[in-house]
Amino acid sequence: MNVTKKMAAVLATATLALGLTACGDGSETETVTETAPATTVTTDKDANTTARDNDKDDDKDDASESSAAAASSEKAPSITIDGKQVSGTFTPVHCTLDTDGGQQELNIDAGDKSDNAERDELEVEITDPEGTPRLTGLSVERANDKEFELTDAQENAATVTKDGSTWTITGEGHYDDDESTAIPFDVKVSCPA
Repeated sequence: MNVTKKMAAVLATATLALGLTACGDGSETETVTETAPATTVTTDKDANTTARDNDKDDDKDDASESSAAAASSEKAPSITIDGKQVSGTFTPVHCTLDTDGGQQELNIDAGDKSDNAERDELEVEITDPEGTPRLTGLSVERANDKEFELTDAQENAATVTKDGSTWTITGEGHYDDDESTAIPFDVKVSCPA
């Protein structure tokens, strides 16, 4: 490659980077991702943990800053709704510690996050996980099935406990938008260290 082509490539790259920076949406959301070294966690299978931010669809209005790297595991969570074990593929499990509105928040996402509409997903948000943990979001989606979710009152009434790296969340919720029902649930999910 001659000098002229190299210079053109360097200038094009710099121009593209400047253009992308200038085309920001002007939102006040700032995401800082710190990368942690890869470690090995022993679960049902050996899973290599890599640092990455999986919070692609953050729909919060508050500023959110990632304060710790995401950890992932192939150990499936245990999900029971109305006394029945929920079957499905809820792996891998990704756990990310963020700061939202100045408060720590643990985001747990279990299941395949690809664009495929036929998927099983568990999403859990726990505020103040290192202090007095409080549930601020929980939903269970199964492929071709109704979504199990909670109202704000049901989230506030839920019990959140931690034993080692395993979180247990119990309470009552409902399917889709039928808030007139109160169906008991129990979720146990592990976040690798």
